[in-house]
Amino acid sequence: MAGALMALFLLSLTGFHRWPASGPKRTLILAAIQAGGWLTAVAVLAMINAAAAAVYYLRVVVYMYMRDPVEETAPTSPGILFRAGLAIVSVGTLAFGLFPAPGHRRRQRRDVSTGSGRHQATARR
Repeated sequence: MAGALMALFLLSLTGFHRWPASGPKRTLILAAIQAGGWLTAVAVLAMINAAAAAVYYLRVVVYMYMRDPVEETAPTSPGILFRAGLAIVSVGTLAFGLFPAPGHRRRQRRDVSTGSGRHQATARR
C-alpha cells in the first residue's frame, strides 16, 4: 500500500495531465509563453526541468515495482496517525487531480470581482 501511495505522489509531482500538479504548472508555462520576450526562455527551461524531474520520479517508481530487492527487510507496521495522515493526503491528491475546476472557478470569480489577474492585464492593452 505504501508503494502505491508513493507512486501516486511521484506521478503527481511529474505534472502529467489530470494529476494535481499539472494544472498550475501548465498555466504558469502558458502565461510565460504568451508574455513573450525573455519569459519564453524561462518557459523552455521550466519544460526541460519538468522532463528531467519526470525521468527521476519515474525511475524511482521503476525501482519500486520492476526491480528485484537488493536485500530482504522485515515489514514494518506504521502507527494509526501515520496511516491517517497518508489517507488524508491521498484523498486530497486524488480530489485535486480529478476535480481541479472548483478552485479554478472560484479563483476566476475573485479575479473578475477584484479586477486583478488576467482581466486587468487585458484592460491595460
